Amino acid sequence: MNRTPLTLFAALAWLVLCSLPAPQAIGSGGVRTVQLNGPQAPGLPPGVTFDSFGPATLNDAGATAVLSGLRGADVTSDNNIAAWSEGAGTGMSLVTREDTPVPGGGTGVFFTFSVPILNRGGQSAFQSTLRGPGVGSSSRQSVWRHTPAGVVPVVRSFDQAVGVGPEAVFRNVAIRGVRDPVFNDLNQTAFHATYSEDFTRPTDGEGIWLDDPATGLTMIARSGSPAPTGTPSAPTTAPFGRFFSEPVLNPSGTVAFRASLASLEGDGGVWRGDASGLAPVAIGGQPAPGIDAQFGTFSLADVTTPVINAAGETAFRTTLAGSGVTTGNDTAIWSEGGGQGLRLVAREGQPAPGTQPGVRFASLIDTIASGLSEPLISDSGATAFRAELVGPSVFAANDIGLWRETADDGLLLVAREGDPAPGAGDDVTFRRLFDFAMNDLGQVAFTAEIEGPGIRQSQNDFGIWATRVSGELQLIARTRDLLDVSDDPAVPDLREIGGLSLIAGSGGSDGRQSSFNSLGQLAFSADFRFVTEGVFVTNAVAIPEPASGVAVGVALAMAPCRRRR
Repeated sequence: MNRTPLTLFAALAWLVLCSLPAPQAIGSGGVRTVQLNGPQAPGLPPGVTFDSFGPATLNDAGATAVLSGLRGADVTSDNNIAAWSEGAGTGMSLVTREDTPVPGGGTGVFFTFSVPILNRGGQSAFQSTLRGPGVGSSSRQSVWRHTPAGVVPVVRSFDQAVGVGPEAVFRNVAIRGVRDPVFNDLNQTAFHATYSEDFTRPTDGEGIWLDDPATGLTMIARSGSPAPTGTPSAPTTAPFGRFFSEPVLNPSGTVAFRASLASLEGDGGVWRGDASGLAPVAIGGQPAPGIDAQFGTFSLADVTTPVINAAGETAFRTTLAGSGVTTGNDTAIWSEGGGQGLRLVAREGQPAPGTQPGVRFASLIDTIASGLSEPLISDSGATAFRAELVGPSVFAANDIGLWRETADDGLLLVAREGDPAPGAGDDVTFRRLFDFAMNDLGQVAFTAEIEGPGIRQSQNDFGIWATRVSGELQLIARTRDLLDVSDDPAVPDLREIGGLSLIAGSGGSDGRQSSFNSLGQLAFSADFRFVTEGVFVTNAVAIPEPASGVAVGVALAMAPCRRRR
């Protein structure tokens, strides 16, 4: 065999690797290793070990919950996934495994599930698609809560649709990855579902339900039920239409959602409330605050799912209608953050803060990111969002940015494609911004690709960044960095990062999966060379910020963003 081409290829590969900058070591003392793969998985038969990890959720006690792959004797494709939680305060404990019999599900019915949502009390909720004898497309979707007593059901497809009628049944319940359930500190769960008033017919409508362990399941709103559309001084109602977004749920039990109105032919509004009643936040056709009614009223035909904070304040993006509305200014972001009622945060066509003169917001509709596109709101009242730009010297390499509000300085640029990437080296810039998250304090975290001297695509070009409370942007972790996975500072264990993952799309108090807590801690998962993986919590931008200035950790919310090498 002629070995010359192979030898030349190996030499070239060696030269490329040697041309990369030396990896930087991160983690010394400021990163907690939650779990590495390889050890025995607690609560499972001897020889069953952790094999891989998805992105982890994190609560304000610093506890995590995560899905893991399994390896070992008798592990098959039907039982190789399990859910784990530190919520009990006793380390990583088993929530449930794929081959665990479903309580009340019948013989041979087993779980599959999504990443658990973990509340401050250590309890969790998750969505599951069931499988087994007698489980068909109309009865496989379900929501469950994990309590100290074990896993208990919240709702399942084909259960009676509470608040609809004696013959009505749920059809699609919290569709995984599209409309996941939300969970709060009162152990309440809210979810979206469709229903049929006769199980022999197709879907008749949809709505939002809330489950409270103390009072049971309650219908919040559904197709055909009365929708408040007026004001307290001039109350009016109209029937809800046939579209509902997924809900968000704050720590005190307030739900917010988008829905259509039967009278507005696809248009609708945003509502907020609980089991005792609802109130409108914005209705299609009504004047939009901060904009002359002649030049823009709400058009809720293209509104995002609203987000909510602990005070019940909401934020959302929507389109506008009116004689002065064009395709260059017909989308805006609104927020109630700060307690002053609904206000305009940003509108297409307006100047973009932090950029050069003449640069404007071109689009607030996020078509590039890999996850959720709606804005986020924090308990501090800050709103964060991503936008496209247009104007002088704006081109494909610098036309996306991420902004957040502060109480003192208003709207500030967090990061922009083409700007320097802190901690990544001289002349290294952000190439592409991905999903982002925000915590209760208004700190923002995001994932991004970078480019510049010493950066090699699919090798060391992906990382996590986050803001300190001061607003300073810091690198948390980057592919090909060396992460110390040892919790003993005297005995380091450095491993080269091959991939990073975290959960994005939450503002901290909206009931969604979150990996960025109110202490500024971030949970993330990493895989390394030589087939090792782990789950970690970092204090890199924690409150109070550690003096060591550690460089690892911070999150992005709704939907997971994962990069493997």
